[in-house]
Amino acid sequence: MQLKLIDDKYEERLLQKCFVRYLGPAVLALIFGQIAPLVDALCVSRSLGEEALSMMSVISPIYYLYNVIAVLFGIGTGVFIAKEAGEGINKASGRCFTKSFIRMSFISVILSAALLVFREPVMIFLRSTPENIAYVREYMTVFVVGSIFYVWNFAGSFILTDDNDPDLAMAGSAVASIINMIIDVVGLFVLGQGVWVAAFGTVFGMFCSCLVYALHFKKKEVQTHFDFSAPEDGDPSFMDIAKPGISQGIMYAMIGLKIIIGNYILVFSGGTGGLGAAAVIEDLELVFYVLIAGTSESVMPLAAAYCGEKNQCGMRMVRRSAVIFGYLSIFPFFVLLMVFPDIFIRPFSVDDMYMIENLPIAIRITMVGFLFELFVETQQNYFSATDKEKASIVCGILQSVVQIGALLILPVFTPRNAPWIASLIGAMAASFYVIVFCQGLEGMFRAFRGDTIYMSGQMAQWNESARFIKTILEGTGEILSEKERMVLEMQMIEPFAQSIPKDGKALTSISILDRKSEGKTAILRYDIRKGMWEEKDTSDISDFCMIKRRMITL
Repeated sequence: MQLKLIDDKYEERLLQKCFVRYLGPAVLALIFGQIAPLVDALCVSRSLGEEALSMMSVISPIYYLYNVIAVLFGIGTGVFIAKEAGEGINKASGRCFTKSFIRMSFISVILSAALLVFREPVMIFLRSTPENIAYVREYMTVFVVGSIFYVWNFAGSFILTDDNDPDLAMAGSAVASIINMIIDVVGLFVLGQGVWVAAFGTVFGMFCSCLVYALHFKKKEVQTHFDFSAPEDGDPSFMDIAKPGISQGIMYAMIGLKIIIGNYILVFSGGTGGLGAAAVIEDLELVFYVLIAGTSESVMPLAAAYCGEKNQCGMRMVRRSAVIFGYLSIFPFFVLLMVFPDIFIRPFSVDDMYMIENLPIAIRITMVGFLFELFVETQQNYFSATDKEKASIVCGILQSVVQIGALLILPVFTPRNAPWIASLIGAMAASFYVIVFCQGLEGMFRAFRGDTIYMSGQMAQWNESARFIKTILEGTGEILSEKERMVLEMQMIEPFAQSIPKDGKALTSISILDRKSEGKTAILRYDIRKGMWEEKDTSDISDFCMIKRRMITL
């Protein structure tokens, strides 16, 4: 193959447009969706004091239990929907969504009932102290009762994003956050209520978010809908749905376990002040989770769609773009908090000396860990979306085992900083595994060709259709037969060029994949929304991650 046959800059430009369109709404959705615990912590700390703030660290493992349920069903369903979209079909998406929704709801209700029945021993196990146990009981009861809306909200954000509706996911999360903030401020500062009002604000905001998500079902041409019809051959099994989310589920479960172990260590070294410090760091993690997860979750619909095409080059281009976007997004905040960690501490109105002395170094260690965490989570989501769930699961287990092992050993040497250093070591170990054993850098610095034998593109304009056709046909002369070139011209290139609206233009990319036994496939992508192609020609046209795509067999 000659190098001139591969020019990926146009495909990459289209991919970057897809990425930005997903990344913006995804980050904003996560900002609003994950800001609830942060808002609760700030309002509780400023209105009720540091003992009430320490309650947030005790209660946070319960959030992660529900996160496990949400990602197992939300990520898996979203990936399945995106893969079907990549294949250009909508055969089983509705049944997949319906089964996931029912199972997710049932498991959430069972978990909530168990937590309410065994509330007192659970609070003791989570390391409540005499100073904060009343706050823990009050907050936990209200949150657990309404937790099913939290699960629906979290899982729904994955599903809507993967079903080409990230804007609605963002809108729902925004509604939840705004309502939560209003209830927190009015309830705590105006009406002088207790911590129960913070929990109520969280779950009621999530309920309102679910109402916004329901608007998705009214839209035409969406994969997601309720379908209670009988199962058919080819429908995904329970494990097929759960597999893409297993690594994220393990991550959340291990985070919860890490918090519990860390709370025991911090209570021993700093009492309630140690728990308060943990609550602040957990809020910092929530803030940066927005940036990291917003980037890494955008990988899933894009990589899954390329996977549905069996397009190896495109899958790796997604991973490369995600890592670049991720580091560009977190680097300014990384520098700021490494130099001025007190910026994040001041809003909590901290007076406890243990927290004042230990939080700056804890913030700096945590920030270094985020650099590795971004790389690891992006890779895990890439693996989950491209039928490499095993690598994602092993990566998650390795990170968790190393992290918890370090957490059990480090208190002998540095009890105050053990939780943060352990997190850093776990992320470093996972990064090493991905690079060495999973080819995590493959396609990161140079294009990975795979089955792609031709890739090119240009900015096609309505008055230059002849040049567009000539350029593509000349470029494919060395790799296609005369018959294949005729099919390409008659079924794809010429109709496309002639249909560009007057005074219009479209950024285009054309790839030709040679899958040997399956033959050659031509894929045309273009960034224009209206006025393209006659109605009779739309049978093989689909939205590919918010970019139009046409795929034909040569």
